[in-house]
Amino acid sequence: MSALPAKSVTKIVVGDQNDTTMNTKTSKSKCQWLRTYFSKWTGQHTALPPSATFFDCVVGFVSAFVSITILAVVHYQLLTSHDLVLFIASFGATAVLVYGLPLSPLAQPRSVVGGQVISAIIGCAVRVLFGTNGVTFVAAALAVSLALFVMQMTSTVHAPAGATALIVVISNTSFPWSGFQYVLMPVLSGSLILVFLAVVINNLVPTRHYPCHWW
Repeated sequence: MSALPAKSVTKIVVGDQNDTTMNTKTSKSKCQWLRTYFSKWTGQHTALPPSATFFDCVVGFVSAFVSITILAVVHYQLLTSHDLVLFIASFGATAVLVYGLPLSPLAQPRSVVGGQVISAIIGCAVRVLFGTNGVTFVAAALAVSLALFVMQMTSTVHAPAGATALIVVISNTSFPWSGFQYVLMPVLSGSLILVFLAVVINNLVPTRHYPCHWW
């Protein structure tokens, strides 16, 4: 066999060296990405926000107690006999926000009402789309993720609203109007009542001001 020309040998050696160098750089890049990624798990080590005062805790307790009691009384004493609903689990989380963190963007009326209604509409639409044909896990995931997407796009993010979208998808309760009565009652009606109560009750406390903005 004839020997390869010197230039060809040089090209092969240089090519192998380049491949080795690229592989080394790729490995280092992957290791750096992994180190950076897992370093985020340790947190930013920022200072904790100040704890709520005892007075704020008492105000939050009384406010949430009064609001949820009013909703529960209307629901159980007035509406249940007419097959109407005004009480869903996500309203408990809404109460925590509007009384525990009344200055939070997530607790403002735009987010409370807008986020809840948007999520209810999406949840009802997903339920109509998927029905009850055994793909509840897909419907549940789609309802929550799509609700979050639309809330972010419309600046109406309200954490409890994710549960509002999920509730209608996984619930065994059937609402009239192909399920869309859920949007008006309990979601819209209950959200408006909670915002009204939050405005009345929060502003009774001299150190509180709610809302920061309406829209």
